[in-house]
Amino acid sequence: MKPNVAAFVINLDSRPDRLAAFRRRTRGFTMPIERFPALTPQQLVDQGVADDVMPWEACNASHSAICEVVLDRDLDWALVLEDDVLPIIGFERRVRWALEDAPPEAWLIQLGRIGSAGSPTRRVLRSVAGHGVRSMNVQRCEQFWWGSQAYLISKQFAAFMQDHPVIFDGDGRTDEVHSGHDDSIRELSLETELGHHCFVHHPNLAGQSLSRSDLGKDPRAVTHGTHGLREWRRLLL
Repeated sequence: MKPNVAAFVINLDSRPDRLAAFRRRTRGFTMPIERFPALTPQQLVDQGVADDVMPWEACNASHSAICEVVLDRDLDWALVLEDDVLPIIGFERRVRWALEDAPPEAWLIQLGRIGSAGSPTRRVLRSVAGHGVRSMNVQRCEQFWWGSQAYLISKQFAAFMQDHPVIFDGDGRTDEVHSGHDDSIRELSLETELGHHCFVHHPNLAGQSLSRSDLGKDPRAVTHGTHGLREWRRLLL
């Protein structure tokens, strides 16, 4: 029996331009991709979640909220994409291969990583763009955490995240730099049994298009103001 799979793209209401660019980059896809409205710090404050919410916490909350959808709809797997994702040629086909090749204990499968123009990521993307590679890297995400712009999660992962919700520390928050969902999951993988269920697909199936982060101006929100790949058109479907 085929698994029940749905796909989501996280996008702020204030950025229809990014959604339009995402739709152009994925116009060759046959799978429906549902827009998931990203949460903002102000929305979480208005909901009474906390008196003070950092941008990276809102990012975490957006990703975590998709886990609730996975459980509510009883999905076997969900493909989660951010709206600046850069899929390589054959992305949709390779995602299906990733699901077929995933070991039974896999709850999370990383599909891509953050890359800067001229980085090894760009060279890897270019080198594999025309080949049908379907191997699953046995390395866990405590060694290779590649980013949150493209990944697959199972209902088991969603249930685990319900038991490890986003915590808003308020005034007790430290001043260390955070980068949102990426660091949170990496920390969980190191501190809990989640590390045994996290896998990274090899090679990268997605990068990140050149963009400026929407997380906010706070210096703790992101490490760099801009990120991603400049010459992405040749990699698209």
